[in-house]
Amino acid sequence: MRTTILPLTAALLATGCSAGIGDELADVLPDDRIAVNMPVENSAAKDATGEEKQWSDLYLLTAEVTEDVNRLVHIVLYTVSTIAREVEPTEVDSENQIATWGPWGGDGLDPTEGQLVVQKLDDASYVWAIEMWPKNSPEDAVAVVEGEVDSGSTHDVNSGRFTIDFSSINTMDPTEEATGVFAVDYAVDMLTAQADASFENVGQGVDAAYRYEQAHGGAGFMDLQVEGDFEDAGSLTETLTIRSRWAPEGAGRSDAYAEGGDLGDFVGETTECWNSDFDMVYQTKNWNDAPDVGTVEECVFDEVEFPE
Repeated sequence: MRTTILPLTAALLATGCSAGIGDELADVLPDDRIAVNMPVENSAAKDATGEEKQWSDLYLLTAEVTEDVNRLVHIVLYTVSTIAREVEPTEVDSENQIATWGPWGGDGLDPTEGQLVVQKLDDASYVWAIEMWPKNSPEDAVAVVEGEVDSGSTHDVNSGRFTIDFSSINTMDPTEEATGVFAVDYAVDMLTAQADASFENVGQGVDAAYRYEQAHGGAGFMDLQVEGDFEDAGSLTETLTIRSRWAPEGAGRSDAYAEGGDLGDFVGETTECWNSDFDMVYQTKNWNDAPDVGTVEECVFDEVEFPE
């Protein structure tokens, strides 16, 4: 996303103030409420006695995934809303309610150029896209990011979706190493934020589905299902499914199971709980005769819970 998004903001912010369609779109895109505010405390690497902290692996996985999704969602929506609100469009088609910002890029060693296009539809919904093309070849433009904002959205209550086509970006600019497609469908109101996201053929052919819901500043949950070859000696695809839940102060629980592929008929299940200092207080596994660690009574949530 380095070439596609960040220089877009830097290149266009100095060109003036926006009005009309840009302001309207910016007002109905979600703000920081869309972020998964899962409690994270990187400074707590040692406990009160100075001993090394025994982190929950599933907590760390949950925190990493939510951080990665936050970054993708935030950088796209922030960039589009900032440009739409702060920059004067380079072209406006008033009859069809279309505004265009750009083109940008194509300088020095930059192999691509691009632009932001926004259209307001008759039902007061919006469609928008970041288009990209090889330097000096605008006839080969491809929409590498495409978004929609639903009709009826306001600043306080809004919903929409967007996709990022990393493979198309990589084809035009090999310095952008990510491949695959990321898609997210979101809804935000004054009390909660929720999103469903998917990663298709990302990296080494991994597919993943992600869902979260959280009260602003409060409790939340994250569901993650990943398909990939997790068995080092195997050649088949396994499926890992996780539900992580957390309370406002940070204590949480993850329940996970793996199945299929080289696991055959075996379903591997595990649960990990952590306290508000992010120490693992309980762990259980159903393979390799692994003994339980800690006591289940210390879990902030009592029961096993998996995605529906």
